[in-house]
Amino acid sequence: MNIVRNFRVAALCAFAVAGGATAQSYDSVVSQVTERVNARDCAGALAGLQAGLAENRPAVALLAGTMYERGVCLKPDWDTAVGHYIVAHDGGEKAAAYRLAAGYAAPMGGPDPAAALWWFGKSASGVKWLGTCAVPPADRIDPDRFVAVLQTWAPARIAGCNYVTGLIATLSAEIQFSREIRRARQAGTLHARILPALGTIDVWTAVDSGVFSAAEAPETAFMRRAARPSSLENVIRKMADAALARYPQPPGLDPAWTQTVQITYGQDW
Repeated sequence: MNIVRNFRVAALCAFAVAGGATAQSYDSVVSQVTERVNARDCAGALAGLQAGLAENRPAVALLAGTMYERGVCLKPDWDTAVGHYIVAHDGGEKAAAYRLAAGYAAPMGGPDPAAALWWFGKSASGVKWLGTCAVPPADRIDPDRFVAVLQTWAPARIAGCNYVTGLIATLSAEIQFSREIRRARQAGTLHARILPALGTIDVWTAVDSGVFSAAEAPETAFMRRAARPSSLENVIRKMADAALARYPQPPGLDPAWTQTVQITYGQDW
């Protein structure tokens, strides 16, 4: 597995783009473009997209990256998507780091574990990314030192960390763009437990920080919620299944490896 396929370009171009973008919310433009896409009016969607990009709107850049990555009204082009994602990230769009990490971890054209781990480290969840996939803090700020650390890892460790990073990054990005969750105007915390060797993700939610007791053991919560999931958890379950389908499970994973993560969502809706 080539860990530095596009890493230096992906990492360093973040310092050369984005101009004077600032973190703002431009939901009206994003909503207009999304409505055009849903109505299958690609011409109208692209016109709105280009107008929003011309105004240096980070939220529109994030949408543009997603459209280029997925080929929505545009020819799929990951390299172009990366440029838009970096503009969005430098403009304050938190989800862009997840999109970049998820894309670089994916098998299409890669994967590129170094770029995936680098960008995940810049995300909200990445600052808590410890254990097997930890890179010393002093080595997280310099691309050359970052790559040098990864080159000391065994191939199985790199593959496992790329796999789990892709799963978490995909789930973190998708939950922010769920139409069902946004329509419900729900805010809360997603608790996910990943068992890499089994290729499974258990999920449960704490909506508005008060539905479940903090004293409840995670194992009890996972079992109870799996038996009687909420409608929100059914939506997130589909996201988890899609993430598992996106990334091939590498061989030789430690059966004892359990990775837990908490993802907050809807705090700024």
